[in-house]
Amino acid sequence: NRTPPPEPEAFPAPHDV
Repeated sequence: NRTPPPEPEAFPAPHDV
């Protein structure tokens, strides 16, 4: 069983301003 590739983030991570 091969490990599937990491799924892309559903939404961009909140960036601290």
